[in-house]
Amino acid sequence: MRLFTVAAIALVAGGIAVGYLMPERTGATVERIASSTEKDWATSRYNRFGAWESICEVGDSASSIQSSAAADGARERCYMRYVDNFGPQDESDANDRFGTIAAFISPNGKGLKVEFDVENGVTFSTGGFHLAREEKAVWNLDKDDCLAGGVCTFTGPAADALVRAFSDQSAETLFMHVEFTDRYGQTLHRNWPMLPFASAFADFERNVQTTSM
Repeated sequence: MRLFTVAAIALVAGGIAVGYLMPERTGATVERIASSTEKDWATSRYNRFGAWESICEVGDSASSIQSSAAADGARERCYMRYVDNFGPQDESDANDRFGTIAAFISPNGKGLKVEFDVENGVTFSTGGFHLAREEKAVWNLDKDDCLAGGVCTFTGPAADALVRAFSDQSAETLFMHVEFTDRYGQTLHRNWPMLPFASAFADFERNVQTTSM
């Protein structure tokens, strides 16, 4: 497991210090997204805030997402996600040229887990995955560390700091800028609107509190 470098992260609103965070490696992007459609799990609560989704599900299966026991003995899990599906920019019939980059927020014991899952074969230039506050990069993922392995995961104080940064409502614009080259050599630019994050996270927190009662 390699160290994960957080660069340019001196945020006034987020209060995050420059430093090193230790990421935890987990499963593949597609498998994680598919977990919300497993036949053993059914959606119990769902809200959408822009492209951010706040989801709770009930079921009987074990899962990597922390779950709580419901009153009827079933298990219930809650999480947030942002799923960015991409494909060919042209009008070609290359239907297999698709992929996904996603972000997940889920409970982790008494804390949080923030995870970014990246499609296999995707490469990033330096600064190609960063949080931009009023068009200025304030947090950056380094391609030479966890992004190269496909998964970046933060827990504990690191996850709390990221959630504070992502929840910033004082800026006029807040985007996650994602620029990458896919396995076919296609370079794509994505901007994830982050201002809806705070409302989605508030809904997620209410759901987690409800399921833990």
